[in-house]
Amino acid sequence: MPYNPTFDLTYQLINDSFPQLLQTDGSGAYYNGVGQEIIISGTGGGSGTTGPIGPTGETGPTGPTGPAGTASNTGATGPTGETGPTGNTGSTGPTGNAGLTGPTGDTGSTGPTGNTGLTGPTGDAGLTGPTGVTGPTGATGPTGDTGLTGPTGVTGNTGNTGSTGPTGPTGNTGPTGPAGVTGNTGATGNTGVTGPTGAGAAYYIQGPTSPTGSNVGDRWYDLSTGLEFVYIDDGNTSQWVSPAGGGGGGTGGGLPTYTVITQTSSPIVITDFTTTYQGISVNGPVDITIPDPTGNNGKILIIKDEGGYCGVFGNRIRVTPATGTIDGQAFFDMAISYMSLTLIANNNNYYII
Repeated sequence: MPYNPTFDLTYQLINDSFPQLLQTDGSGAYYNGVGQEIIISGTGGGSGTTGPIGPTGETGPTGPTGPAGTASNTGATGPTGETGPTGNTGSTGPTGNAGLTGPTGDTGSTGPTGNTGLTGPTGDAGLTGPTGVTGPTGATGPTGDTGLTGPTGVTGNTGNTGSTGPTGPTGNTGPTGPAGVTGNTGATGNTGVTGPTGAGAAYYIQGPTSPTGSNVGDRWYDLSTGLEFVYIDDGNTSQWVSPAGGGGGGTGGGLPTYTVITQTSSPIVITDFTTTYQGISVNGPVDITIPDPTGNNGKILIIKDEGGYCGVFGNRIRVTPATGTIDGQAFFDMAISYMSLTLIANNNNYYII
């Protein structure tokens, strides 16, 4: 920047020691003490009073004198030689004290506002202050409307199995199913040693054909005809005979005529052996009590499901003696439709024949 004392407001050496110095180059531009241009807006105020001139700095030292020329006859004065080079400028003396600052001139009118400068970058966020003490809980507001039901959650794991409950009462005995097909007869084994004679026992057998190897007193229910047979020995032959008619395996002797009755309600109590045949026609469970067998050896009772109902589930006919047993049991259940039961009293008990 050229120095122009005409427009100098305050002249000082431009260096870092005077950053607040203001001077002009005479063309309307202003600079501070380190050479940076200063933009001044608005109309300038009146000039303040000029301060006193500071003292003149000390004169620098005189440069050395050149050597004298050789003496000679004074001749005509030669032309003046060229001026020798100017010696080096001496060091600048120390700056005098600054003069007193003149009074501040009147403030000039405010110039128009310049354009807004660019927004500087946002500074770093300050540290978060400590959380304040929680205030007292306010009064509970009114209950809002119930929100929509959320989706059903995932099913939880199955819980442990609970303890087994008590066993329920035993149901009625179901009807006996039909007999399977009779298998082939196996080879006869060796005859074992004859054991001592025991009390006789009878078997009840059912099937479409008469069984073999039967003993006297065995009973057979023929599934193909619905008739019941008893295996007897008349002294001449052994054969199956039906209490309701002729023999099943040969010609048998005549059978006695029985006193019969048909029962249509339950329970039934038989007190003596005057009525040998009891026909039952009740669509439901039936309970029959038969007489005391004591002192009645050889007397027979026949009980027949005439209605064919006892094969229906739950419609059993239960025969119970007043005393004693039936084949060692307290009672006997008839559970096949149209089944017949023949009992003989002997030794204070009943036996099925």
